[in-house]
Order: sequence, then C-alpha cells, then structure tokens
Amino acid sequence: MDKEDKTKEELFIELNDLHQAFISLKESSEKEIREIRLSEEKFRKAYMTSPDSININRLADGMYVSINEGFTRITGYTEKDIIGKTSLEMNIWANPDDRMYLVKELEQKGEVRDFEAEFLAKDGKVIFGSMSASIIYLDNIPHLLNVTRDISKSKRYEKALAQERYLMDAIMNNLTDHVYFKDRESRFIRINKDHAKVFGLSDPSLAVGKTDFDFFTEEHARQAYNDEQEIIRTGQPLSVEEKETWEDGHITWVSTIKMPLYDDKDNIVGTFGISRDVTSRKKTEEELAAERNLLRTLIDYMPDRIYAKDLKSRFIIFNNALMKRMGKSDPDDIIGKTDFDLIQHDLAAQYYANEQEIIRSGQPMIDQEESRSIDGKTSWSLTTKVPLLDTEGKIYGIVGIGKDITERKLAEEEIKLRNELLQVINAEKDKFFSILAHDLRGPLSSFMAATQILTEEMQSMSLEEIKDITISMKTDASNIYALLENLLEWSRLKRNIMEFVKIKFNLKSKIASSIQPLSEMAEKKNIKITISVPENLEINADDHMFGTIIRNLVSNAVKFTRIGAKINISAFKKQDSPIEINISDTGIGMSADLKNRLFILNEKINRKGTEGEPSSGLGLLLCKEFIEKHGGKIWAESEEGKGSTFSFTLPVA
Repeated sequence: MDKEDKTKEELFIELNDLHQAFISLKESSEKEIREIRLSEEKFRKAYMTSPDSININRLADGMYVSINEGFTRITGYTEKDIIGKTSLEMNIWANPDDRMYLVKELEQKGEVRDFEAEFLAKDGKVIFGSMSASIIYLDNIPHLLNVTRDISKSKRYEKALAQERYLMDAIMNNLTDHVYFKDRESRFIRINKDHAKVFGLSDPSLAVGKTDFDFFTEEHARQAYNDEQEIIRTGQPLSVEEKETWEDGHITWVSTIKMPLYDDKDNIVGTFGISRDVTSRKKTEEELAAERNLLRTLIDYMPDRIYAKDLKSRFIIFNNALMKRMGKSDPDDIIGKTDFDLIQHDLAAQYYANEQEIIRSGQPMIDQEESRSIDGKTSWSLTTKVPLLDTEGKIYGIVGIGKDITERKLAEEEIKLRNELLQVINAEKDKFFSILAHDLRGPLSSFMAATQILTEEMQSMSLEEIKDITISMKTDASNIYALLENLLEWSRLKRNIMEFVKIKFNLKSKIASSIQPLSEMAEKKNIKITISVPENLEINADDHMFGTIIRNLVSNAVKFTRIGAKINISAFKKQDSPIEINISDTGIGMSADLKNRLFILNEKINRKGTEGEPSSGLGLLLCKEFIEKHGGKIWAESEEGKGSTFSFTLPVA
C-alpha cells in the first residue's frame, strides 16, 4: 500500500515508533559519549600523572604538541618552554642521529620498544632513557607517542658494576699470587689465571666445582679443608705458611691468607684466599741455615763488634762483642730493636742517619770514628758500615764492624792536651818576654834617660826643667810599677800560688777605693769619673782580685779617653741574675777587628793611649782570668770614635 494510502492512524503509529527509536538511539549515544569522556579522563589522568616522560610530537620534524608532568619532572622543560618547538630546536637529543634511527624504525615497524638513548635536560644534565614509541594520527598527520623511562640511576649502577668487574678481572688476571673463592663445601667458585696455571688448567673456569682433593695429596687437601671449615664456622681469618704436597710427589710452599666470604646479607657463603709461592725462599732458608751456623761461630768469637741491620736499622745479626758493648746478656734484648731502644737518642739518631744514607746511596762508610759516653766515661770505635745485598744485588740492610780504639784515642787525647798546654805555655812565655822586651823596656829606657840628664846636666838646669824631668820620671816609674804588678799577678796566678778568698763587701765603696790610685792620672787629662752604683748593693768576691779588675779596666778607659771627657762606672742586678758591672768611656773606641782580638793570649793588641800612654794588653788578660776564676764572663762593646764599654758579670754567691 502506498504512503498516500496509509491511514492517519497508521502514520501516527509509525511516527511514534520512529520517536522511540530516536530516544533509544539518543540515550545509547549519550551513554557512549559519557563512556568516551570517562575513558578520555582516565587516559588524561594516566597520561599526566605517569612517572615516566610521555609526549606527542610530529613525526616529520619532532614538534611537540603535548607533554605530561613526568616529562617536566625528568627534563625540566614545561609546556610553556616546549610546546610548538621541535626536539632538535630544543637540543633534547644528546645524539640527533638517535632520533633519525627511531623514526626510521617506526616507519618500518610502526612501533619501537625499549629504545635506549641519551637526552639533555634543561640544565644540561645527561639523562639516560628507555623509550617505547608508536605512530598515531592527529588530523590525519602522523605523530609520535613517546613513553620514556628515566634509567639514569640504573645506568650509573651498571657502569659502576662494569667498572668493578673490570677491576676485579684485571686484578684476578694480573696477580701473580694465587687467588681463589670457594663455597661452603670448599669447592672452587672462581680462581685466577696464575692459580689455574699451577693446577695445569688451560682456563680458570675448569676449576669450578672441584676441590683441593682433585689436585693435591690427602695430606695437604685435608688440612686446607679443615682450615676453611673452621673459618666458615668462626668467621675468623687465617694467615699461615702451607706445605703443598702434589700427586706427582713434588712439594711447594705458599704463604696464605684465608678469609670468610660474605653475601650482601652478611651471611658466610664460603671462603676467599690469596696464596703466594715462597718455595724459593724456603729452599734458600734451608741452604742459609748451614751457612749461618758457620757464620755464627765465626762472628761470635771475633773481638770486634759485628752486626747486621735491616732496612729500618733493626738488628738482625750481632755477636757476643756487641752484646757486651750494649750491656746485654740475652739476645732477645737486642734482636729486632734499633739503637733508639738501646743507647742515648742523639747518638742513635746519628747512627740511623748514617745507615739510611748507606741504604739510599749504596756507598759504604769506611773507618768512621764514633764515640759514646756512659756514666761520664767516653769510649771510641772505628766503624765500617757497608750495604747488605741479597742474591739479586738489592740492598736490604747494612753490615757493620766496630773496633774499640778507646786506648788509642785516650793516648791521642793526652798528646793533644799536652800539645795545647804546651802551646798555652809558649804563648804565655812569648807574652811575658814580649812585655819584658818591649813594654817594660820602653818606660825603663825613658826613666834611665831622665836620670842620665839629671846626673849630667842638673847643675845647668833650671828648677822648672828639673821638675818636668822628675814628673816624667814619676810617670815612667808608675807605668813600670803597674806593669810589674800585673806581671807578678799573672805569674802568681799561673803558678797557682794566689789565694782566692771570697768575702762580702759594699760594691760602690769598693769601686771608689779601687780607683783612688788612678785619680791623679785622670786629673792630668781632666777626665771626670762617676760611679752609678746603688748604695746598698753588695757582692761576694775576692777583695784583691776585684780591686785589680776595676783598676785595670778604669786605667784602660783613662788611657784611651781624650782630655776633658767622662768615664762612668755602673752596676745593676736583675732578679735571679748575676751582678753586671760596666765601665763606659767616650774615648777613641776600637775597630771590629781589634775588639775581636781582645782577651786572646797570643794576639798583640798593645797600642798607645790618647796622650802616648803605653799599653801591653796584659791587664785585660789578667781581668779575664780573675773574672772567670769567679765564674763570670767579660766582654766589650765599642765603635771607633765613639768610645767603649767593658762589661763583666760576677755571680751573687
């Protein structure tokens, strides 16, 4: 029936059916839209909150259209930094060729899984990433959906582990010692190349799973097994020299250290050992034993001291003569010790320095004279030390021989002292004769000439001329007297017949009385002498000697001070210090050379005063002797043209 022929009722029914279908379709569509939106929301949430870096960029040029929070957290780039820009423009790829490879793989396969590459973060830091990518289409334009996991930490761990393995392999393969690891049943887990070589194996892996029983006799294998089981039980390491007995009958020796092997939870899972072949050394030791017996007999009965020391100057061999020298009866008191343990430190340091230089240079020390003092008694040795060499010519210590030369040295010292005494006596004699021949002869000649003039011409001379000659004669007589007085004092002192009695007296009063005889001499030159000494200062000294010291020093000051100048005598005492006395003048002073020759017996320092006064230098020597007799010392400070200060000290008591 045609549409035109349908009734109105039928049309309403059909319209109603269409309306119901529309409503059903709408509800179904709305539900699907809601589900799509929910799915999109879930995707977006997963997309944005994923800890991995997720981004979408255009396949053609790498322009970013979307990134998640993981991308920002890992690279440091935000959406504002990167959306609309390409990966090459942002320099994301550490190696741009990696992107070209990725694109090529995607074009061929449609997706890429676990592609590892290096990326550059915003701060320039290198990031290791593992990428999975696939092609998606947005508006019919191919894009890359990239999910990249940051594996930087694991890559660093892998690199560190690879480095450790490399080092471990390098150590294992290059050590000449035998290195091995065993499990709890003492089965080999790993050995190094040198250990495999000893076992006759072409590859270290061939030893895995085997035990010492597969290579050694029961004697050694059983001992090694028991030792390792004890280490596993107690956790205590073991250091031992082992005798290895092999199936073919030969014997070797090794120095071994064995330790427990732990896992990452500190559980003992086996043992670890290092063995060093010492067979050659053991054989050498056996051969040396016989030689040492012969050597021991020889050196023990030698009268000279014989010894050997190691590289640290520790005694390793010595004979009875050396033990006696050290005052020891038990060899254990010396063996392994150094001179620092046995004698005074300064001497030990000298011996040590000599020996270390021999070890360093290889040059021997031949016939070196050495001395030492014990309880005030000195002894001498003639010492020779030479390098101690091993069979390969390497220095491993020193050998020393010491010969006692005390008697000879004492004889030499006595001869030396006698020679020095003879030199002093000769110098004193020369000084004495010099004074007699020159310093005494001059004043006496002047005195004799004056007496001759008076004898021959007195009748024709005026009273004033006679007075001038007698004054000159008095001056000469005074000089002769002072010189003779010093000579007598010197003679008495050298013959030890001069009394030495210390008494207490007031220092200022004593100085004043001592220089009284010099007042006329000072007045002639219009020289003022002042005494700057505390009134109550007292001193303990020999009265006669002290007076002689003061007179000589002040007399010298007057001689070498110009007319109208000043001389000052001062003294002071600091707490717990000796009294110091100073005689200062403003005279002609001395050169440095002349000052350095003062107080020396065989030096000629006699020079005339400012008015031609004679000076022998004997007075200063006498002062020095008297001051040193008291336990004091004397010195001078001077500058040419500016005067001199002679100072000396005397102890309080």
